[in-house]
Amino acid sequence: MLEIPQFVIDRGKSDQPFFAADEVGCWSEGLLQQLLETEVLTPGPNAKSISCNACRDDHFEDVQFLKSPSGSGLRAYIPCPESGRVQVPLERLKRWQVNLAKAIAFARGNGGRTDIRTVHLHYEAGHGAYICIIDELKRPFDFVTSRFQRIDELEKAEQACLIATGRADSRAGFGFSYTVSFDVYQLVANIPDSSIPPDGLTFSIRWLIQKGKSPSPKNDTVLLDSARIRFLNGQFSSVDTSSQEMFDEDIAFAKRQRWAEEKKEFREQELDKHEELSRQLGKALTAGDVAETLRVLAESIAFWAKGLKKHLVDHFYFDVQDPFFCRVYQTPPDASFQFVPFWLTQPWIGMQEVYDLLEFHKSTEIAKAFSTRMDALIEARDKFIYQVVESTRRFEWRIDFESFVFLDEQRKDLRNRAIAVCEYLALIATQFDAARPEIATPIDDPLSERAQAMLVAMIEMNAVDSDRRQTTENIVARALGATASPNAVKEVMAELNARQFVNSKQGRGGGIWLTEKGRDRANKLRDR
Repeated sequence: MLEIPQFVIDRGKSDQPFFAADEVGCWSEGLLQQLLETEVLTPGPNAKSISCNACRDDHFEDVQFLKSPSGSGLRAYIPCPESGRVQVPLERLKRWQVNLAKAIAFARGNGGRTDIRTVHLHYEAGHGAYICIIDELKRPFDFVTSRFQRIDELEKAEQACLIATGRADSRAGFGFSYTVSFDVYQLVANIPDSSIPPDGLTFSIRWLIQKGKSPSPKNDTVLLDSARIRFLNGQFSSVDTSSQEMFDEDIAFAKRQRWAEEKKEFREQELDKHEELSRQLGKALTAGDVAETLRVLAESIAFWAKGLKKHLVDHFYFDVQDPFFCRVYQTPPDASFQFVPFWLTQPWIGMQEVYDLLEFHKSTEIAKAFSTRMDALIEARDKFIYQVVESTRRFEWRIDFESFVFLDEQRKDLRNRAIAVCEYLALIATQFDAARPEIATPIDDPLSERAQAMLVAMIEMNAVDSDRRQTTENIVARALGATASPNAVKEVMAELNARQFVNSKQGRGGGIWLTEKGRDRANKLRDR
C-alpha cells in the first residue's frame, strides 16, 4: 500500500499546495511517479519565479522568457547580480499540486477513496456552531486520531468537533446557513472490514452550539437537527429523508418554500371561513333563526380548534425563524403591553349574539349558563396563550422537543374543551329546531334555462363550499360549452346571487360556490 509522507499532507494544507522541480528532485526514486499515478499529485502551473543556482546567495528572481532568433525555441532566464543573465532549464519550472483529499484518504488506509460531504444548519447568525459524529456506541469521533473513543478518552474535547462556517442566505431559515465539510471515509479508516456487520454501520452527525470560549460536546447545547449516515458495501448513504435534507441544502430550501405556500393557503382558508360564517350569522339574525345562530358559533369554535395544531407548528418551527418575530415576544412579563399570537385570540363569530338570543327566547339563567361555559373555555384559552408566549420568550429561536410535546398536550386539552362547548351548542340548537312551527314548503320560483344549467354545472363540479369554489369561466364552459363567454351570464349570476343560490369571493383566487339553498335546488334540477 502507498504510504503518504507527512510532508506531502502538510504541504497540501498550506496556502501554496505545490512542489517545485528542485524539491521533487531530492525525493526517493519512484515516489513522484507513485503520487502521480494515484492522483495525489497532479501537474500544476509552471513557476513564475525561481531561485538562482549560479551563485551562493540563493536569491529568487522572476523568470523571463525569450523566443529569438526565430526557430530557436522558447528559453527561460533570470537575472543574477554576480553572473548576469542565467539560463534556466524549462524542467526546473515544473510544479505539481497536492490533492489533499486523496492524500488524506491514502494516509488513512482508504485506498484513495474519498467522499466529501457537506452538512447544513439553518440557525440564527452569531453563534459558534459545530458538529460531532458519534457511532452506535455513543462514542464521539476523534478527527485527529481518526478513531471513535469515549469522550473521557479524548486528549482534548475539541478533537471531536468540526467548526462550521456561516453565510447569510435569504432562502434559509433565520436568513443564515452554517456549513461543515468532511470526508466520510475518514470514519471507517481504522475499522477492519471483518468487524463491519452485515447491515452496515450507522453514524449520527449532531449539531451543537458553543457556550464557552471553546467547544465542549459534553456541556454545549445539542440541537434537534441531526443526520444519520450508513456505511454498507463500501458506500455511504443517508438513512432517512431528514438526513438527506441536511446534506442537500436545496431540499431544505424547497421545503421552506413549500411550507410558506401552505401557510399562506391555510391563512386564506381561515379568512374565507370567517367571511362565510359572518354572512351566515347575518342571515340567521335577519331571519330570527336562533338555532342557526347557535350553529354558526359552534362551527366557528370548531374551526378554530381544528387549526390550533397547524398554527402551533408554524409558530415554533417557521415563524420563529424571523428575528423580528421573536423580538416582539421579549417584553418583560410585568410590562403593561404583551404581544400574543392572533391565531389564539381571534374572536369566535356569534358569541354575543347567542347570549342575547338565549336571554330573550329562553331566560337569563340559561344565558348565564351559556356564559359560564364560554368563560371556562376562554380561561383555558388564556392559560394556553400564556404558555405559548412564555415558551416563545424562553426558547426564542428553537424550542426543545419535550417542551413542544408538553404544549401540544395542552393544545389537545383546549381542543377537547372547545369540542364539548360545540356539542352543548348543538344540543340547544336542536331544542329550538323542535320548537319551531312547521312551515309549508314554498314552491320554487322558475329559473331561466341558463340559470338552471349553471346550477347543475356547479353541483357536478362539486362547488359546494368556499374551499371548492370554481371560477366563472370554468362553470360557464361546463354549463354552456367551451366557446361561451362569461360576460353572457352576468345577469344570470346576479339573479342566482340575489336569490341566495350562490356565494362568491372576489379578487385573486376568488370563485363561486353553492349555498345550502343552491345545493338543494341544483340537486332537484339534476335529478328530475
